[in-house]
Amino acid sequence: MKSKVKSILSAAAALNVLLLCTACGSSDAGTNAAELQKDSVQEVQLQADAAEDIVISDQPITEEAAILTKDQLYYRCMNTLEYLTQVSGSVSTLYGNTSPHIFEGEFEFDFVNDIYHSVVDAVGISDPSLSQTNEYYNDGQECVTLCDYSGDQEDVCLVKKDGACPTMEHVTFANACPVSPADAEAASADGAAVVTSIEQLSEAQVCATYGADPTGAHEIATFFVPQEMTMGYLSDFDNWEITGTQEVQGRTCAVVQGTADPEYGGRLGVETFEILVDQETGVWMQYEGYAADGTVQSYVYTENIQFDAQAQSVPAFTASCAEGYSMEQHGDSAETAAG
Repeated sequence: MKSKVKSILSAAAALNVLLLCTACGSSDAGTNAAELQKDSVQEVQLQADAAEDIVISDQPITEEAAILTKDQLYYRCMNTLEYLTQVSGSVSTLYGNTSPHIFEGEFEFDFVNDIYHSVVDAVGISDPSLSQTNEYYNDGQECVTLCDYSGDQEDVCLVKKDGACPTMEHVTFANACPVSPADAEAASADGAAVVTSIEQLSEAQVCATYGADPTGAHEIATFFVPQEMTMGYLSDFDNWEITGTQEVQGRTCAVVQGTADPEYGGRLGVETFEILVDQETGVWMQYEGYAADGTVQSYVYTENIQFDAQAQSVPAFTASCAEGYSMEQHGDSAETAAG
């Protein structure tokens, strides 16, 4: 399975690195270094240097056998949106080896009504002048991105309409691997070949499970739509084990520990990893990727995550939200959001 996902992972990894510069159609955002909006440059560097010391949960790992099989866990991680209705909270992520960025975001996503909101601070560790804040609104009919740059560049409000917004209709997932005997029996009823493990899938079937993030908050999607990292770290079942379960923010999580594939892990500077996967949804509640010396090179930390009816409601975009922004519109008959 190692060679099956190289091309799609390479493209996805490149997207992560380029995302900061392309979110609002500008490649020279913040060319003049300015004071960071949220933290000082020194604080950001200290955060990156001390990432290995961050402790999110002090709950002990149980010695009981994990509930999920490897196939079930992999399937959930690749198809989280099949298990989510609503989710809200905050997340901090670090990924990238040559041009690392810290992304910190707060969000409210409603996948039933297809509406989303998030605020994401992107902090360039090696080049703070590239830092910016993006705020996303999507009500299913209109999606708005407010780009607030750290430099002298004019802030931009990007408005999309008339089918230009990402929606759940654009998300495709393949139920290619049965995760229970009943599924296997159903698959064979119409003469289809019965696949009993994800390890048996062809390259085309593996790539077919790669979907899309409909929220627009791609910088923080690593945690709730973790498909790229799932394919990169978990496609080879020999590289990882489910070592137990652990409670995180009231959720029972499978503890996944393993060794990274050199090609994929090398792009992140990661040799080994640990993931705390919510067993009900496949959401990554916490992830740490370690260098050879044990320091944290890549991570996902979540906080105040709430699911379903407990999730915070999605706020609506109003004209006052775009005051002071330069307007850019896309899509036929798009109206000026600021009125």
